Amino acid sequence: MDMNKNVSGFFITVNFKTKQYEVKLQPSSTCNDLYLAVSQKIRKSIDRITLQTIESSTQKYCNIPQNSEKIEKFKIHSKTQLQLIDKGAQINYRFSFILEYIGPIIVWSLLIAFRNTIYTNILKHPSCPSLSSFQKMVAAFWIFNFLKRVYESIFVHKFSRKTKQLSEIFLSVPYYYGYALLVGLSILSPKYKQPSNIFIVVGFAIFFFGMMMNGYCHMYLSNLRKDPSSKQAHPIPSSWPFRLVVCPNYMFEILTWIGFNIATQTLAGLAFNITGMIPMYMWAVEKRARYVSEHPDYPKNKSLIIPFIG
Repeated sequence: MDMNKNVSGFFITVNFKTKQYEVKLQPSSTCNDLYLAVSQKIRKSIDRITLQTIESSTQKYCNIPQNSEKIEKFKIHSKTQLQLIDKGAQINYRFSFILEYIGPIIVWSLLIAFRNTIYTNILKHPSCPSLSSFQKMVAAFWIFNFLKRVYESIFVHKFSRKTKQLSEIFLSVPYYYGYALLVGLSILSPKYKQPSNIFIVVGFAIFFFGMMMNGYCHMYLSNLRKDPSSKQAHPIPSSWPFRLVVCPNYMFEILTWIGFNIATQTLAGLAFNITGMIPMYMWAVEKRARYVSEHPDYPKNKSLIIPFIG
């Protein structure tokens, strides 16, 4: 009977809140097999659970990745006890990006469509002349930038995870929609004053350079990550922008909006730029830590977003 057990597999214990679940595995099982077995056992989506094991040397919990690595690498064997973390309700990563980036397009389109009503009836401007050529150009550039983002979200980006926490969009969606409204109200206003030509030319040159290079980084990362579920889900990028900083895509996105603000010069646009830098910095810290954990030779103090600055 013991021989049959050894041949047919072994059981581990998964602790979740006050309950314990016995899950059967094979010696050849992968981490993906482990997550699938646990998900079926506890009847929760595989996307919302994280499994942890205790590191014997430090006695600290260590996350087990969802990939094709063998469970033996994490010393999972008969009588192993794992801790389960329920990450809560999830939303598809790709859909969440589309939801975020479509908002600024819709907001500006509505501001333009109902501009006369908004400024004369609601904001009580005495008059609302037609948009100037410059205002039309800025609106076109704003919408083009976010159309690019929507296109990338659908056709370019590859995600190492299928989902993220639903609660995250309650921060990101108000950020994009709210700032789209504030920036749009400032630039499309009848009282808006166009900056001098030198600022417009320099600003939009930086804007398009940043947007082009940001797109290049996204395409490069997409081509680099052929199989998001493999062991090499986060291979080290070697293209020249990635030799400068950990996340050049963030660097060029920030540069894009610096250029936009040089050309348009509104407080709302400046606030949009500065506020957006905060989560990008945090994401860059997480990405550097992930690179270091997966690739021990990766520089631990490599600049995150701005070259030569940690």
